[in-house]
Amino acid sequence: MSGGYYQEKGIIKGSDFDRFTFRTSIVNDITSKLQVGVNLNFAYTNNNRLPVNAPYTANPPGIVYSAMVNSPVVKPYNADGTINQLDGQNHLGGGTTTADNPLAIMAAVKETANNFRTFGNAYAQYSFLKYFTFKTFVGIDLDNFQQSFYKGNSLLYRGAPTGDPYGQASAGQGVNWIWENTVNYTRKLGDHSIDGIAGYTAQKQTDVLKVVVAQQFPDDQIPTVSGGIVTGGSEVKEEWSLVSALARVNYSFREKYLLTGTIRSDRSSRFGFGNQTGYFPSGSIGWRIMEEPFMDNINVLNELKLRASYGLSGNFEIPNYGPIALLTPRNYVLNNQTVNGIAQANLENQKLSWETTKSLNLGLDFAFLRDRIYGSFDYYINHTSNLLLYVTIPSSSGFSTALTNIGKVENKGFEFSLTSRNTVNEFKWSTDFNFSSNRNKVLALGDAGDPILSEGGAGLRHITRIGDPIGSYYGYVALGVYKNEQQLANAPVDNLAPAPRVGDMMFKDVNGDGKITSADRTILGSFFPDFTWGINNKFRYKNFDLSIFFQGVQGREIINLTRRQMLSGVGNFNSYSLYNQRWISPEQPGNGMHPRADRNTGIHGNNQRESSYQVEDGSYIRLRNVSLGYEFKWNKVADRVRVYVTGNNLWMSTKYIGFNPETNNQANSNLTPGEDYGAYPLSTTVMLGLNINF
Repeated sequence: MSGGYYQEKGIIKGSDFDRFTFRTSIVNDITSKLQVGVNLNFAYTNNNRLPVNAPYTANPPGIVYSAMVNSPVVKPYNADGTINQLDGQNHLGGGTTTADNPLAIMAAVKETANNFRTFGNAYAQYSFLKYFTFKTFVGIDLDNFQQSFYKGNSLLYRGAPTGDPYGQASAGQGVNWIWENTVNYTRKLGDHSIDGIAGYTAQKQTDVLKVVVAQQFPDDQIPTVSGGIVTGGSEVKEEWSLVSALARVNYSFREKYLLTGTIRSDRSSRFGFGNQTGYFPSGSIGWRIMEEPFMDNINVLNELKLRASYGLSGNFEIPNYGPIALLTPRNYVLNNQTVNGIAQANLENQKLSWETTKSLNLGLDFAFLRDRIYGSFDYYINHTSNLLLYVTIPSSSGFSTALTNIGKVENKGFEFSLTSRNTVNEFKWSTDFNFSSNRNKVLALGDAGDPILSEGGAGLRHITRIGDPIGSYYGYVALGVYKNEQQLANAPVDNLAPAPRVGDMMFKDVNGDGKITSADRTILGSFFPDFTWGINNKFRYKNFDLSIFFQGVQGREIINLTRRQMLSGVGNFNSYSLYNQRWISPEQPGNGMHPRADRNTGIHGNNQRESSYQVEDGSYIRLRNVSLGYEFKWNKVADRVRVYVTGNNLWMSTKYIGFNPETNNQANSNLTPGEDYGAYPLSTTVMLGLNINF
């Protein structure tokens, strides 16, 4: 048995997270041939959340971004101690953008999410006919969720004279069960060893979500749906299921020639009729070169193994009922009155089928100096076809997007890992190092090969097209600012800038036709890094242990959408300090990269357009974790006691001007990765812990 409690206070006051866990496991040998076991896990979480990862224009506004753009010259509180929202807070005039006092957002918005989860399994394993073992396994995951959200009257959204209260109560339950039945065969015949497994599995998930919405709260005394007038609600029930048949055979000769073959058949309820079943075979071979006679005199090596594998895998992660034309409530006008109706919610596509990945892997495992140094190297090529993506379609169809199988993507690269035991005496020191690089490239997109343009948090800034990484950043190449009238006069005509002036941004004529048009948009970068790495040093002396883990990412770009307001000169309240180097006059041209201050840039230089000016280098080196522990034996009470202190995210080096270079505002979309639109800052945490083994 084991239990745990974890608490984390958020960087923003009023946000916190608590988790309670308990686990128990029982295994019993009924007879020499029959074994049964039960595992149970319980977890309860309480999460007080606030709106953070959102722009200041959202409703409710993002607290982080609102704090960044809020006026530094207006007092946060009134003389009577109340939060200042009206005394110049949102009404500075001069066409400045209104932004809410972040303290008002924190005070007015309350969201609590509680989750109680029970997951466990039971199994019975029986050995028969000497070489066979039958195992039946049943697992269940019960997930109960409750959420309460309230936006109070006290929030005067972006200068509104009155509040617009809103309340929502949600309750959901997810039930997932799985049943597996497998037969295993194991036998050794002289120099030959063989083992195999065959089985059948079934899995089903049922989700129920109920939502009640209330508005028109007279005050903030009762911040639940019962304090307002219920104006809406819904109840949604969804199910999906998966059945699979599988088989695997492992064969070895003298433990130096290795062969594995597998096949599985999966049938998913999420696909169209006739396309629900996918077949996914794979195979691998291995050669332990160290077992060959010609390696007997090579003492420095004690392991050298070549391996290769090729196989298929499938992906069915799409919404339930994806291929079916669903219905949704819609109001319409009949006899000059609004009445309830039903309309089609999406396009039907019964041809939807499995997304399939073909993977080739070549690997080498090695060890030498009696395992003082060991590691592996892998090179892989993955081709994913029939991608399951939402693509933009003509609005004349009545819809803006459709879910379809389209295109082919290649991922290829290598992974390298190395472990060295530097000292092995009383003072022990070991180092784990890993390095990986991946290249993503779109190989095909439908019959015509037309690119897919996708909107993120602020306009059309992503493209998926043949020859480039999926979801690449897309826009105009910024070349700095016009420094003088002659440079402006000699520049290509910018059709997207109605009346550019000296100090405005100039952009590259990519196609060389002498003018700046939408045809000059091009690839500006990608969220996929050139390489990632990590290094972990572990030390142990007597009862003390210490680990230090560094991690890094190189060659990743991020779209920092906060630069649209805080570096474009549109007259918002705050700017990044870099904007001190903006163009002011011919005598004060700045560094030539940041445009002049212009609230009406949309009718002049249009400096806020989608461009490389908003794309930043997101590379970083981070001290991810440091842990120091002391272990001892508590006589007659516990076999092992360890006390420790752990620090996470203690230091970081990056050129990125945002709070977190790992941000990804549109994390649920493969086509719009890598956006920062007021991301929650990465927190540094220090944790004290105690482990007791009885």
